[in-house]
Amino acid sequence: MSQKTRLPLDQAKGLAVEVCQLFAPYVERQQIAGSIRRGSVMVGDIEVCCIARQDSENLFGDPDPDAPHGLLRFINEGIRDGTFETRPDINGRVSVGSKMAWLKYRGFALDVFCFAPEQWGVGLLIRTGSAAFSEAFVTQHQLGGNFLRAGQSVKGWRIWNTGIALDTPEEINCFEVCGRAFIAPEDRT
Repeated sequence: MSQKTRLPLDQAKGLAVEVCQLFAPYVERQQIAGSIRRGSVMVGDIEVCCIARQDSENLFGDPDPDAPHGLLRFINEGIRDGTFETRPDINGRVSVGSKMAWLKYRGFALDVFCFAPEQWGVGLLIRTGSAAFSEAFVTQHQLGGNFLRAGQSVKGWRIWNTGIALDTPEEINCFEVCGRAFIAPEDRT
């Protein structure tokens, strides 16, 4: 098994900022997540969460979140011109789609996650991690989780309470609906 490339925080953050500048014309919102957002000393990949601009409409004239968006076209063009490289996910599959892409930028791992506005809070929280923190957050109360209240679950990047999707457009709202104080990214271990 090959060793994962790790970079010092400043170097990884510099690459992440470059990626965000490239993505800016194609997104409504974006945030660097993962170990960079948590301020880890050494970083194994760049994670960028975004809400892509929807430039396609469905039959009713509403934005079509499942249609290829400008960001996906930009990423695919970048793969063709060498700005990005594809890389396999943990299961060995190459994934480049409208919801996520596993890439390399300047030889360093880059994971891109696209969320709908109503998924933003949960998506950013989970993709910021750490893995143990995210797992503890999404594990149901009756299964030993320590964030979700009884009757709450996480599905489709949303928090649900007895079948009703809760409003969590911002990360802080995720903590609020669980009755918890906000935990800063650097404290999520």
